[in-house]
Amino acid sequence: MVSIHTKERWHHVLADRIKTYRKAAGLTQEQLSEKADIASEHVSRLETARQVPSLDTIINLAEGLDITPSVL
Repeated sequence: MVSIHTKERWHHVLADRIKTYRKAAGLTQEQLSEKADIASEHVSRLETARQVPSLDTIINLAEGLDITPSVL
């Protein structure tokens, strides 16, 4: 079983990747939220690891960032 600390670490890795790729794409949180069809508040919570995205959200984010989901 994966420890809670390992899960939390991966949540932060994912959060950092979302933020890094958003900034590299030159997008604001609002612009990414529109492209990914999710609320801008949700993007903020994802980028700060306060919320963990579902698989559907990861796919939507990747499409909004023009990358494959595996990159995240």
